[in-house]
Amino acid sequence: MKICCSVGKAQPTSCARAYVYAFVRPGTGESEYWLLPSVSTEAFNLVLFSFVRMRGAGEGKLVLLVPDRAGWHTSKQVGVPEGVGLCFLPPYSPELLAHA
Repeated sequence: MKICCSVGKAQPTSCARAYVYAFVRPGTGESEYWLLPSVSTEAFNLVLFSFVRMRGAGEGKLVLLVPDRAGWHTSKQVGVPEGVGLCFLPPYSPELLAHA
């Protein structure tokens, strides 16, 4: 997502990028979004741990996430919190990715 802003000008003079991290509950359509300035393993860890904390996952409650195979999702430096299961989409499966 590209965010452009201008103050008192007809054309935007500066733009910044924001990246959307989204979690969707397929059964209900309930969704949560985070906007961050980058995509990285560090950013994914931040969002993942925040999401898990908000959902109360942990001992006695499992949350299953189905991410794609982006490098920041599959890095060995991804910290998977207690109560979270990651089930990655198969490689080369564009038909399973969400499209806007």
